[in-house]
Amino acid sequence: MYIALGIGCSILIMAGMYALSMYGYFKLRQKKSASKFGVEIAVLSFAVLFSIVIKGVIIFISEDARGNFWQSMSNTFKAVYSGIGGLTFEGLSDFEQDIVSSILQCLYAGSSLYAGIMILSVLTAKISYEIYSAIRKLFGFNAKMKKGNTDFYIFDAVTEESITLANSVSDYYASDKTTRECEILFIGPNLDSFDSKEELHREVMAHGYYYWSYSEKPNDLGVLDYLKLPVVTDFFKDKPNQKDSETRIHFFAMSANEKLSGLESANSSAVFKEIRTLANKMIQVKTLKDGNREVCFERAQVTDFYVLTDNDINYEFYKRELLSIISEVCEQKNVVLQDYVEYFKNLGFKFEENDLQDDRAKANKVIRCISCYFQLHIINEADIAAKRLTVERKNVFLKKETLQEKNFYVNDLVGDLENNFRVMVLGFGTNGQQSMKYLYRSTACVSGEKVPTRFIADVYDPQTAFSAGLFGFNHPMFICVDKGSVVDAVEQNEWADEEKHVKLMFKDEVVKKYYDETCEKLNEYAKPEGVDEEEWNNCKNIYLSSAPQTLSAIENNLIFPVVAFHKISAFEDGFLKYLDKGVEGNCTIKSRYKAFIIAMGKDELNITMANSLIADLMHEYALSGNKSFPTKTIYVNLRDRKNYNRINWSALSEQKMPYLKVVPYGASEDMFSYETIVNDNQSTLYNYSYSMVAEKLKDDAHKVILNCKGALLDSIIDKIDSGVDYNTQYYEIRKSWLTLDSFRQQSNYAVNDFSSYYKVLYDIFLSTKTKITNEQALSLSAVEHERWLRFHVANGWFFNPVRCDQIKEHNCICPFNMLKVSSIVYDLMNVAVSMERSKGAKNG
Repeated sequence: MYIALGIGCSILIMAGMYALSMYGYFKLRQKKSASKFGVEIAVLSFAVLFSIVIKGVIIFISEDARGNFWQSMSNTFKAVYSGIGGLTFEGLSDFEQDIVSSILQCLYAGSSLYAGIMILSVLTAKISYEIYSAIRKLFGFNAKMKKGNTDFYIFDAVTEESITLANSVSDYYASDKTTRECEILFIGPNLDSFDSKEELHREVMAHGYYYWSYSEKPNDLGVLDYLKLPVVTDFFKDKPNQKDSETRIHFFAMSANEKLSGLESANSSAVFKEIRTLANKMIQVKTLKDGNREVCFERAQVTDFYVLTDNDINYEFYKRELLSIISEVCEQKNVVLQDYVEYFKNLGFKFEENDLQDDRAKANKVIRCISCYFQLHIINEADIAAKRLTVERKNVFLKKETLQEKNFYVNDLVGDLENNFRVMVLGFGTNGQQSMKYLYRSTACVSGEKVPTRFIADVYDPQTAFSAGLFGFNHPMFICVDKGSVVDAVEQNEWADEEKHVKLMFKDEVVKKYYDETCEKLNEYAKPEGVDEEEWNNCKNIYLSSAPQTLSAIENNLIFPVVAFHKISAFEDGFLKYLDKGVEGNCTIKSRYKAFIIAMGKDELNITMANSLIADLMHEYALSGNKSFPTKTIYVNLRDRKNYNRINWSALSEQKMPYLKVVPYGASEDMFSYETIVNDNQSTLYNYSYSMVAEKLKDDAHKVILNCKGALLDSIIDKIDSGVDYNTQYYEIRKSWLTLDSFRQQSNYAVNDFSSYYKVLYDIFLSTKTKITNEQALSLSAVEHERWLRFHVANGWFFNPVRCDQIKEHNCICPFNMLKVSSIVYDLMNVAVSMERSKGAKNG
C-alpha cells in the first residue's frame, strides 16, 4: 500500500513540476520567438542551477558535511559536481550512503531527474514545436469541442496572408466582442516540418497556434478527418437559440502560387476533398432488424470553407461542384433522396411548389438542403482589395454628420452635368479591374427622371492588349472601346455603334412581351379594401402608362458602362502631357474625372503616381484662384500600410483643397482580417430582416405600389422588425443565411455595403419636410434597381427575357421602367431595410 502510494506521489510531483516548467518554457518561447538560443539557454541554466542548489543545501545541512572554510569550499564543488553529474545520473552514488533522511534522499535524486528530463525535453522541443502542439491537441481540443465554447480556425498553408488572417481572428476573440474562445490550427500534408529559422514558423510559435505537418498517404481523407474533432450538435436539429451556443468550424485553403496569390486548383481540390469526406461520414445508411434501410444524418456539423483564388470568382462552378459531390455520395450509398423531404421539412427547410413537382425535383431539393451544412466562401485578393476601396470610401465620406457633408457624398455619385461618372484607371491588372468594377457598383445613381448615371472608365495600361478583349468577352454588358495608343479620353461618338450592338438584345417583341405580361399580372391583383373600382383602375392605368411599349421608349433609359482601353503607360511622356494640359477656368482635362484609381501592381509605382497627381491637382487649383472644383477622389492601392504615410496628403492639404479626397486602400491586414472575410453579422441581419418583410408582403405587394392613398416607404418600414436581436433570435437569423448559396450571400453583402447611401439620401429628403414623398420613394427604388443591376453586370450577367441563373441570365437586367410591380416592391424593401439596418438595429 505505502509502496504504491510512494510511487504514485513521486510520479505526480514530477509530472506537475515538469508540466509547469514546460508550460513556462513555451510561453517564454512565444514571447521571444525571434531569439535563436536565448530562451533555451535560460531554461537549461535554470534546470541545472536548480539541481545544484538542491544538492548544495542537502550537503550543507547533513551532519557529516559540516566543517571549516576548506570543507565549505569542498562541499560547494561537490554540489556543483553532483548537480552536473546528476544529469547523467553519475553524481548520485557518491553521496547516497551519506544521506540520513529519506526526504533529503528524494530531493537529492529528484532534482537530478527533474534537471535531466527538462534538458532532454527542451532540446527536443527546440527541434520540433510540433511535439508541443500534439500534446496540446491530446489534452485540450476534444474537451473544448464538447464544452462548446470554442470555435476552430483551420489553415492548410502557412503564408503571410494566412498568418495575417489568423492574427486578426485571434485579436477579435481576445477583445470584448465575444465571450467565446478560438483555437487556431495550421495543419496539413502541404506544410513543411516546423523550422524555427523560418520567419513565418516563428510567427506561428509566437502566437501559440497549433502546428502539425504530416505526410499524405494514399488513403488520406483530409485534414478534418485527421483532426477527428467530435461533432456535438447538429445546428438544424438542435436549434441553438443564442450566438454563443454554436461551435463553428472554419477551414481555410490558402495555398499560394508563385505570384503569392491564391493557387485556386490546389485550394479548391483541398476543400472539395474535405467536403466529400464529411458528406460520407454524415450520410449513413443503416440496415434495420426487419431488413429495411434507414438513412441517418450523423456528425452533421455546419462547416465554413474558404477558398483563396487567383481568378475572377466563378460562383456557379463551386455551387455545381458542391451539389455534384453530395449527389455522388448519396448515389454510392443508394440513398432515395425524395424520401427525406419530410425529414428536412421538420428541420425547418422551406419547400416551394416547384420543389415538390416530381421525384427529381424533390431529390434536387434534398441535395440543396444537405449542401447547407457546407458553407462555401470564395475569396480573391483583388476582390477583397476592391471591397476595401468601398469601405474606405464610406469612411471618408461618412465620417461627418452635417447636411453639407452628406450632400458632398451624394455629389460624388451623381456625375457631371452630362450625367456621367468618369474615372481614370491607371493599371488594369486584377486589382485594377476589380477596383474599377467595385467603384462602378458603389456609384449607382439616377437622375430626377430615373435615368442612371453613365459610368465611364479610361484605362491606361500597356498590358491591356492581354486583358481588354477577355474582359469584354466576360462582361457582355460593358461597352469596351479599343483606343490603342491614343491618349485622349473616349467620347460619345466612339461608343455609339458598340452601344447599338449591345442594345440589340432588347427587341420590340421582347418589350411588347414585357408589357403584355405586366398588364396580365395587374389584372390578377385583387382590389384592396377601401378603394373603389374607378380609383383602382386609375392606379393601374397610371402605372401602365409609364411602362415601355416599344424599344424606342426605353433606349434613353438603357445606360451601359463604358471602358476605353489605352495601351499606354501612365508614366509615358504623351500621357503625362495630356494629363497636364493648361488651365481653362474649371475645364481642365482632369476636371472631366470624378475619380482616379491607381493600381499599377506595385506600391512604389502607385505612391509615385499618386504624389505626382496630388501635386499637379493642387497646383492647378491654386492657379485657378482657389475656385470650386468638381469633387474628385484619388484611390491608391497600397498593400503595405506603412506606405500610407508616404502619400503626400494630410488634414492641412484637405483644408487647402476641400474638393479633393485621397483614399489609400488594400492594406494586407485590412484585406485578410476577421471583419473582411469571416464576420457576416450585419449581412445575416440584413438578409433576415428582408426575408421577414418579404414574408409579410408576399400577398399584398401590389397594394404597396398601386394604392394611391398609401405612403410607399412608410407602409414597408411599418412591417420591419427594427428590434431584431442577433443573440436571442440567432437560430432563425443564421438558418435564413445558411440556406443561401455563395452568390446570394455576396448579393446581401453588396446591398448591406450600399445601405449608408440610402440613409444619407433619406436624411437629405427629410431635411425640409416631415415625410418622404412617393415620388422620392420611387426614385430610391430606381437607385436600388440600378445598384442591383450593376452588381450583376459587374459579375458577368446578361439580359434575357427567360431567367436562367446557371448561365448568368436574368430578366430584370433592364431599365427601371420595364420592371413589374413585384420587382419594384423588392427594390423598395431593400431600400427600407437598408435604412433601418443603417440606423443601428441590435446585432452581434
